[in-house]
Amino acid sequence: MSGLIGEIRERNPSTTPTIKPQGKFDPNTGFPAVHHRSKSAFAKGRDATRAVTTKDKAVPIVRTPSLADPPDVPDTALSLSGTTAHDSLADTAWRKGMEEQNEARIREMSEAEREQETAELAETFGPGLLELVRKAKRRRVGASEAAVNSDSKPEVAASDHLVNDKASTAVYDCTLPTHDRARELDLQLHTSGLHSPFHGSRPSSPLPSALRPSTPNKSATSRKKIHFSAAPAEVHVYESAPTSPKRQPIGLLGPPDPDRPSDNQLTYDAGAFLKRSDIRGSDEEAGEVGNGRGDVKGGAGGQENFIEVSLSEDADKTETGRKLEEEDDEGTPEYIRKRYFPTAAVNDPTLQWIKATPPKPYPVSKSDPTSSITDPASLIRYDLAGQPIAPSLQTSLPTHLGLHHHGGDQDQAGYTIEDLLLLSRSTVPAQRASMLGVLGKVLLSMESCVKGREDDDLRSKVLAAGLDAMMERGSVGIMAVEVLWVALVQHRNGRVDAGGMVEDDPLDIATLVPPSILLGRIATLLHPTTRALPSESMTQLLDVLLHLVSRTSQCREAATDILRTTGLIQGIMMTFLTPSSTSSAASDPNPQAIILLNHIVQVSRANAKQIVDDGIADVCLRFVLAVREEPIHERPGDTAHQTASPLSRSLLTESLRLFISLGRYGLYTNIATDIPRGLSDYALAVGDADSDLSQAYLGLFEVWITCAVDPHRTTPTHDILWSQVVGWAWIEEILKFRRKLLERSTLAAVLNVLGAWIEGCSVNSVRAGLAEKAELVKELTDCESNVSLKERGILLRAVQKMMERLTDMDGLEQPQSLIELSEEAPLLQAAIRLAHALQDQHTPTNVSPFSLILDELPSLCQAIIASAPLQAHLVSSISSIHKHAIVRPITSLLATSIKLLEQRMPPEEWIPLATHSATHLIPGDEDLASSIFSLLSKNLVKPLVVEKWGWSDVPSEVWSKGGFQVVLPFLANAIRRRELLEGGTEGEEAPMEVVAPYTATPKSIEEASTLVVPALQSKTVSRSNDKPGLPFASDWPFTALNDLLHSGTSAVFRTLPRDWDHSEVDIVRGTLLWASVAQHVSTRRPESRPTHPLMNREEVVFGCMKVFMLEHGQSSATSAGNDSASEVFRDDFISKSMDKLLFPFRIGQSVTSKYLPKPSPSLEVMALPFLGMSTPFFQFYSDFLGLYDSVSFGHPTFGSLLLPPLASNYAGDYRKLLWGDYPQVLRLLDFEVNDVIGDDTRRWLWPVEVDGEMIGMYLKALGRGLPRGFLRWLAVHHVACNIWPDLGNTDETIEGRRKKLLNAALSSTSLDVAKEIILYRQLSPESGTSVPPPQCFEQPGGWKANRLEWAVSWGGTSMGDRLAGLLTASSV
Repeated sequence: MSGLIGEIRERNPSTTPTIKPQGKFDPNTGFPAVHHRSKSAFAKGRDATRAVTTKDKAVPIVRTPSLADPPDVPDTALSLSGTTAHDSLADTAWRKGMEEQNEARIREMSEAEREQETAELAETFGPGLLELVRKAKRRRVGASEAAVNSDSKPEVAASDHLVNDKASTAVYDCTLPTHDRARELDLQLHTSGLHSPFHGSRPSSPLPSALRPSTPNKSATSRKKIHFSAAPAEVHVYESAPTSPKRQPIGLLGPPDPDRPSDNQLTYDAGAFLKRSDIRGSDEEAGEVGNGRGDVKGGAGGQENFIEVSLSEDADKTETGRKLEEEDDEGTPEYIRKRYFPTAAVNDPTLQWIKATPPKPYPVSKSDPTSSITDPASLIRYDLAGQPIAPSLQTSLPTHLGLHHHGGDQDQAGYTIEDLLLLSRSTVPAQRASMLGVLGKVLLSMESCVKGREDDDLRSKVLAAGLDAMMERGSVGIMAVEVLWVALVQHRNGRVDAGGMVEDDPLDIATLVPPSILLGRIATLLHPTTRALPSESMTQLLDVLLHLVSRTSQCREAATDILRTTGLIQGIMMTFLTPSSTSSAASDPNPQAIILLNHIVQVSRANAKQIVDDGIADVCLRFVLAVREEPIHERPGDTAHQTASPLSRSLLTESLRLFISLGRYGLYTNIATDIPRGLSDYALAVGDADSDLSQAYLGLFEVWITCAVDPHRTTPTHDILWSQVVGWAWIEEILKFRRKLLERSTLAAVLNVLGAWIEGCSVNSVRAGLAEKAELVKELTDCESNVSLKERGILLRAVQKMMERLTDMDGLEQPQSLIELSEEAPLLQAAIRLAHALQDQHTPTNVSPFSLILDELPSLCQAIIASAPLQAHLVSSISSIHKHAIVRPITSLLATSIKLLEQRMPPEEWIPLATHSATHLIPGDEDLASSIFSLLSKNLVKPLVVEKWGWSDVPSEVWSKGGFQVVLPFLANAIRRRELLEGGTEGEEAPMEVVAPYTATPKSIEEASTLVVPALQSKTVSRSNDKPGLPFASDWPFTALNDLLHSGTSAVFRTLPRDWDHSEVDIVRGTLLWASVAQHVSTRRPESRPTHPLMNREEVVFGCMKVFMLEHGQSSATSAGNDSASEVFRDDFISKSMDKLLFPFRIGQSVTSKYLPKPSPSLEVMALPFLGMSTPFFQFYSDFLGLYDSVSFGHPTFGSLLLPPLASNYAGDYRKLLWGDYPQVLRLLDFEVNDVIGDDTRRWLWPVEVDGEMIGMYLKALGRGLPRGFLRWLAVHHVACNIWPDLGNTDETIEGRRKKLLNAALSSTSLDVAKEIILYRQLSPESGTSVPPPQCFEQPGGWKANRLEWAVSWGGTSMGDRLAGLLTASSV
C-alpha cells in the first residue's frame, strides 16, 4: 500500500502554479461566503428562481459555459455542487498533477511489486475494488471528451449551468419574462406528475433528477417535445370538502356548469387527458416519459405550452416499453407486472397488491342460501354523513369523496361498522375524531330502523369507543363526548313504547366501564382546573349524567354514585350553576343541573341530607332570592312575565321543585322565613304564561304546611311552626291563586294545598278546625261565584274523561289510555283529599262542591279495579321505574276514594271494592292500605257475615277472639316490608325502605327513605316471599300462613302487640275466613253476570296445601301422642273452609260455577315466590305426599290436593313418585271424576304416556287392584292407548311392545280390568271433550273387528280365540 500511494509531501509551488480561489468575501468578517454543499436541488432551484426574478437586476444573458473559457463564467454562477468555475479549474489542475505522479510511480514498479500491491488492496477493500477504479477512470475520460466536444455547440439549454454531471433535470427557459417564467415554473410543478400516466394518482417530484443516482445523461441530445393544450377549462379537479363542518354533502357533486364555473373548481375534458396515443406520434411529438423527467417551455405570450421530455433509457428499453404498451392496456395489473417486475411469475403471491379486489356480494336477506354472510347488516357501508350507501353505488363512486382505500374492500366506497370501530381507535387524531363523529351519525340514522338486541349491541360498541377516547384532548375528546351523548341521550330521547310511555334504557353501561371510572372521568372533565372542552360538550356531559339518574334501570345507584364521586358535584356546581365569566363553559346557569340535583335528592334521604349539609341547596336558593322584593302591579302592556327571561323563570321553578323534594323529608324548611314577599305575587302574575312556576310555588306551600302540622317530625325539629304558617296568612295567598288561575293542573295544586291546610287545622286549631272548615266550605260553595261554577265543571269533565278512558281500555294494545288516566287522576285525587279532610259529623257532604263527583266515585272505583290492563301493568314482569310511576296518582285516587266511600256506602257494597283494591296499590300507598284493612276488619262483623251472608257455620269462638283482626298484624308486616336481621336480637329488624306517598303526610315526612317508586315485578314470577310488599298478589289472604311456615325467621312474631294472644288454629281460622270473604265478594258486585274470582285455582290449591304443611316437621310430643285432634287441618271449621274454597274449582262444578275461568300458571310457577329459587316445587310435593302417607288417614281434602300435579302438563317425576314410591296410598285416593280439582279431564289423559317405566307402574297397580275411581280410569287409559293403535297413539317406538303389553294385561290383571283395557274407547283430544267411565267402555262401532285383527296378528289364533268373545259382539 505504501509503495503504491507514496509519501505525503508538500507540493512544490514551482511545479504546479497555485490558483487563488475566486469568490465573494463578507465585508463584515472578511471571510468568504459560506456555500452549503448539502443544499437540496429544490432549494437550489428556488434560490435560482428568486435570483432571476429580482426586480433590481436585469435578466442575465446565459451563455454556454466551457472549461476552456473560464473568464466568461460569472463568479456568481454556481453549479448544484456549490462551487465556482475557478474552483473547478483549480480542482482539475490538482487532479491532473496527482495523476501524473501516480502514473510515474507505477511505471517505476516491477511486475511483482504491482501484483503484491494489487493483492493487498483486494484483501483490504474487497475484490471489486479494481473494477470500481476502472469504471471511475472511464467515467472521467468520458466527461473530458464531452467537455471538448461541447466547444463546437453554439448554444445549450439555458439550465445546463445550474446542474452538475450527476443528474439531468427539466430545463427552464430563463429568457422568459419574470412573471411568465414564474407562472411556467408553477405549472410545471403542478402538472408534471398529474399528466404522467406512469405515476398513477401520486404526483411526481418537481425535480426528480435530484433523487436519482449519478449517471451520465445518455439522452441529453435526443430531447422530444409533446405539445398539449393547457387551457383551464380542460382540467377538472373535484371541489374539495369545505373546512367548515356545517356544510354536509347531500350526495355526489354534479358536473360543473361551464357557464358559471366555481372559483375553486377546475374542470377537465376526458378526451383531452394525456394518453399514450398522444405521446406516440413521431420522434418530434412523442417520447418516453417512463422516467418522469420533462422540461416545460412556453412562449412569450403564453399562447402555446408544451412539455419537453428527457429520454434517459436506452433504445432497446424504449422499444420494449412500446411493445408492452401494444400488448396490455396501461394501468392493468399485467401491464404493471411486465413493466416494473418483468422477472416475476404471473401468479406471484407477492404481487397480489397490484390486483383489484373483487367486491363482496351484497346478500338480499339473512335467509339467502347462496350467501355465506351471517349478518348482512355488517356489509352495509356508510358515508361520512352516517347515511347508508346503496350497493349499486359502492363500486361507482369516485375516490375523491374520501370513502375508499381502507379496510378489506379498498375499492368499494363507504365504511362498514367494523371499519368505523377500527378507525375510531386510530393513532391519527384527526382520523379518530372524524370516525367517532361518523359513528354518532350512524347511530342516529339507524334509530328508526333498528331496534332490540342489534340496536343495543351497536350502541355498546359505539359507547366503548367513546368511553375509550373521552379523556383525549382536542377534537378527539370533543367527538368522544358527543358520541357518548348520542348513544345514551339523543338515541333514547323520546324513545317510547307502543303506548307512548317513556322506555327505560335496557343498556347497562356498567358492563362497559365501572361507574366509578366513568363518573371520575366526567368529574375530571368538569373540574375548572382541568376543563378543556367547549360549553356544548359540557352540556352534553350534563345530559349524560341526567340520563343515568332518570332513564336507566340502575338510576338509583347512579344517583348515589354521582354524589359520592369526589369533585363531581363541585364541578357541576361551578360549571353550570356558578360559572365564572372567564370559564370556557356557558356563562348562564343551566336549569338541567338543578333537575339532576333533584333526582339525586329523590333517591334517598341520605342523599338529601348530604345536599343540605354540603351547602349545595344554598346555591339554588339564590335563584329564589333574586326575585324582587316589591309587589308586582299589573299594568296593561307591562306584565311580570314580560320583564323576566324564560331562563330566570326556569331556574326559579326548578329550585322550588328541589325544595319540595327536600321538604318531603322534613329538610331545609327553615328557608320559609327567607322567601321574598313578592314571590307569591310574581308567581301569580306569570301563572297564565308559566303554569309550572305557579304549580311549583303551590306545591312548596303544601309541603311546608304539612311539615308545620307536627314540627317534631322535621330535621331539625321545629324548623317551621304552625303559628308561623298562620301568621304568614298563606291561606289568603292560596285563595288568590284559586280565584285567578282556573285550569286543571293549577286547580289540582290549589286543592292539595287547601287539603293540607284543613288537615293541619284539624290537628292544631281550636275544636279541630271547625271554624276554618266552615269558612272554607262557604268559600267553595258560593253559588254566585263564577269560580265555583268553573271548578265544578272542570271536576265533572275529569270524571267523565276517566270513565271514558277506563271503558276504552279493553286490552294492553291501548296503553296510551293509561297515560291519559294519569293526567286526569291528580285533579280528582286532590278534590277527594280535600273532601275527606272537610268531612266530619258537623259538616254535611252534600253542601260541598264535591257532592257531584262523590256520587260517581263508586262507579269510578269499580272501573279502576275491573281494568285488566291496569292490573296487568301493575304485576308486569318488566322492570320499569317510569312505567309504574305513571300509575301513582291513579292508585292514590283509588285508595283515597275507598277511604272516603266507607262512610257513604253500605258495607256489603263497600267491602268488595276494598277487598280487591289491595292488588291495585303500589309502594307509597302503605298507609292507605293499612287504613283500608283496618276498615275492612271493622265492617266484617258477625251480623253481616252470619245474618246477611248466611255463614252460620262460623263458630262463635272466632268472633269472640277478634274475628278478622287476628291476622291484621301479619297483613301490616307484609305491607311494610319488614325483614328480620340475620343474627339480630329480639325486635331488631333490617332497615326498611319506606317510599313516600303520593301526597306528603306528617308521618311520611319523618319515615320516608325515598321518593322514588321502585321497579315493580311480577309476584308470581320473580318476587320472593322473603320481601313482601305492595302491590299484593291476589293470594294475599294466605299471607299469615307464610309467616307460620317460616316462624323461625319471620319478623312479624317479634313485632306483635303485647296484648296479642292467639293460637295457630286461630290464625288459620282467620286466614281462611279472609280468603272465603275475598272469594265470596267477587260474586256480589253490582253486575249480575259471573266474574273472575280474586284467587285462581292454583292459588287456592297451594294455599290449602300450606295449611296441611303446618304439620310437616312436627314431633310426636307436639302432637300429644297419638291424639290426631291437635292437628290443625282436622279443625272442623278449617276443614269446611278449605272445602268451600275448593268446591268451585272441581270438575263437576266447572260448568255451573259462578266464576269465570281465570288464566293461571302451573303450581310450580305459583309456588316460586314462596319457595324461592333454591327449593323446587317437586321437593315441596314430595314432603306433602309423605305427610299425607303418615298423618292423613285418608283425609279427603288432603288427598284431593295430590291429584293436580299428576296431570300430563307436569313432569313425569310427579306421577312416578306417587305410582312407584307411594303405591300404598292409591287405595285411599278414591275420587270420582267430578270430585277432581281441575277444569278438564283431558289434562290427565293427553298426551298419552309413552314412558315404558310409567306404563309398567300403571299396569302393576291395576294388577294389584289398587286404584279406584278417577285414578283407575287414568291408568286404564294410558295402558290401552299404548296397546291399540286406534286410540291415537301412533308412535312407532311402541310398536314392538304392543303385543307384550296385551299379554301382560291379560295375564296379570283381573278379568274386569282386562275387559276394560280391551273395550276402552276414547274420543280424540281435538274433539274438545272426553268420555268418562263407564261410557268409555260401552262405545259401539266397527273398531272391535280391527282390534281382533291386531290381536290375531300379534298373538296368533290363540290370542284371537281369547278375545273373540269380547270383540265379536254386535257393533250396533
